[in-house]
Amino acid sequence: MANRRVELAWKWAGWSVFSLAAAGGVAWWVARSDTKPVDPGSRDVGGLTDELARALPADAPRLRFADVSAGLGFSPQFVGTRTQQLPEDMGGGLAVADFDGDALLDVLFVGTGAMPGGGPSRLHRNVSSAGKLAFEDVTERAGLPGPLVGMGAAVGDADGDGRLDVLVTHADGVRFLRNEGGMSFSDRTDATGFGGARGWCSAATFGDLDGDGDLDVYVCRYVDYRKVEGRPDLPMYGLKVPYTLNPSSFRPAKNLLFRNRGDGTFEGGEALAEALGVANPTGRSLGAALSDFDQDGLPDIYVANDVSDNAMFRGARAADGARSFLDVSYPSATADHRGAMGLAVADPDGDGDDEIFVTHWIAQENAYYRNMLRDARTGGRAMLFMDDADRVGLGAVALDYVGWACDFADFDLDGRPDLFAANGSTLEIQSDRARLAPQRPLVFWNAGPERGWFEAGAAWGDCWTAKRSLRGGAAADLDRDGDVDLVLGALDGAPLVLACVSPPAGRALRVELRDRGMNRFGIGARVTVTAGGSSRSREMRSSPGYASGGPPELVFGFGKAQGDVRVEVRWPDGATTSHAAPEGSGVLVVERP
Repeated sequence: MANRRVELAWKWAGWSVFSLAAAGGVAWWVARSDTKPVDPGSRDVGGLTDELARALPADAPRLRFADVSAGLGFSPQFVGTRTQQLPEDMGGGLAVADFDGDALLDVLFVGTGAMPGGGPSRLHRNVSSAGKLAFEDVTERAGLPGPLVGMGAAVGDADGDGRLDVLVTHADGVRFLRNEGGMSFSDRTDATGFGGARGWCSAATFGDLDGDGDLDVYVCRYVDYRKVEGRPDLPMYGLKVPYTLNPSSFRPAKNLLFRNRGDGTFEGGEALAEALGVANPTGRSLGAALSDFDQDGLPDIYVANDVSDNAMFRGARAADGARSFLDVSYPSATADHRGAMGLAVADPDGDGDDEIFVTHWIAQENAYYRNMLRDARTGGRAMLFMDDADRVGLGAVALDYVGWACDFADFDLDGRPDLFAANGSTLEIQSDRARLAPQRPLVFWNAGPERGWFEAGAAWGDCWTAKRSLRGGAAADLDRDGDVDLVLGALDGAPLVLACVSPPAGRALRVELRDRGMNRFGIGARVTVTAGGSSRSREMRSSPGYASGGPPELVFGFGKAQGDVRVEVRWPDGATTSHAAPEGSGVLVVERP
C-alpha cells in the first residue's frame, strides 16, 4: 500500500509540473511582444466574439431623426477650459416644460463651466409655428441666477399656482426658481427654505412623499469634493487619470428631503432624510426616481449611485397613518454596485408594473431591472427585480459607452415604449487632456417582451452616429406634431435637438392632468390608456433621465389600433376617474372633477 501511494504521488507530481509548464507557455503566448493592450471603448481585439450582438430585424420601423439644432440659437453649455476637476465633467442637465402656459415646450439649459466660476444658465422660449421648430432666447429678462458649476434641474409646481417652478442643482447647493409667469423667474432659494441645501447637489425630483397633497422634494448629493494639491494621478486602463476625476477619491454625501409646508415653502434637509431613512449615507447619488413600484398606493424611492450600491426605499405607513420608508435595496435585488448615472422608469413590457433602466460607466453594461410583481413564478412577490439586460439586448451593447441621460419614449408610436441613452466618455483624449472623448448616443427599438430590444441608431439617421460629450436629456414633443423628439445637453458645444422628421405610422395621444389643490399637474398619478383591446400605463413624474426635468405630460402610441380610446387616471390620493379621448385631436387634458 505504501509503495502504491508513492507511485501515485510521483504520477500526480509529474502532471502538476506539466500543467505548470503548459500554463506558463500560455501566459508567454498571451504576453508576447506582438500583442496589443485592450483599448477601452473599442472591440477591435483579435479573437473577441460578440455572441450577444443583435442585428436590427427587417420589420423594425424605418424612422428618421435629424439634428435640427442649427439656427435655434443655443449657446454652448460649458464655459471656459476644463481644469480636470470632477464637478466640471458631470453637469450639462436641462429642463423641458411649458413655462409660460402657451402649450409649447420651452427649454432651460443649466449652465456649467470651468471652476471656480462655472457658466450661466439660459432659457429659450418655444415660438414654433406651422410645425417649424423655433426658439427665442429670453435669458436676459428671465431672472435666472448668475454663473454656476451647474448639474441639473427638476420641474414642479411647488406652490400650486398652476405655473411650473424649477429647482437647479449645482456643485455647492441648489437654487429654487419661482415661476412668476411670462417666462420670468425669481430666485426664492432662501425664502422657500432651500438655503441650507449645501454641498454638491447632483439631482432632484418632486413628488408627494407624505401624502398631504402637495409636492415635496428629494435631493441627491454626490460626494464631498475637495481638491488637494500634490496628490498623484491614478492609473486606469493604462491612462493617467487625475485623482480629482475619480469619484472614489471622495467620501459620499448624504441625500436631502424637503417637506412642503403646504404653501410652497419647505422644511427639512439632511435631518429629515435621516429621520425617514432615505439619506443613503454610503451612496454617491446621481439620480432618483419616485414611483409606486409595488403598487400599494405609496410612492417608493429608487436611487442611482456611482461606484456604490444603488438604493431602494419602499414607502410604508405607520398605524397612525404617518408615512415612512424601509430600505429594501438588497431584498429587492436592486442594490447594484456599479457606476450608475442615468435612470429611467416605465412599463415597456406592458404588464402593468414599472421596470428600471440604469446607464453605467464603461465596461459595466447598462441594467434593465424587470419588475417581478406580475410574474407568476414568484407568486407576485412585491419589490423583487431581476437584471434582464443581456437577455433583452440592452446590456452588452453598452460595454463601450459611458451612459448618462436616458428615458423611455414611444418613438414609432406602436404602443411599446422605446428607449434612448445619451453617452460621453469621462476619459480624456490623451493628445489633448483638456477634452473628453466623445461618444454617440444609442436608441433602442422595443420589439416586445419576447424579442427584446434592438439598437437602431444607424438606421434612424446620421444624428445617432455623430459623437459628442453628452450628459442631460429629455424626450418630448417639441414641435407638437404628435411624435417624440429629444433635447440633449452637452459639454463640448451647443446642446442638441434631435427631431423625428419622418411621420410614424401609429396614432398618438398626449395626456395632461390638472388635479385639484396644490399638486396641479398630477405628479404621481398613473394613467392607463386603452385602445383596440390593448392597454398601456405610465406614471406622471417630475424628472426623467440624468440631471434633467421633463414636462408633466405623457405621449401614448397605439399603432394601427382603431376605435374608441379610453383613459383611466388613478390620482395620487387613490381616487380613479375614467375619460373618453376626443377623436382626431390627439390631446386630452384631464381636469379632475
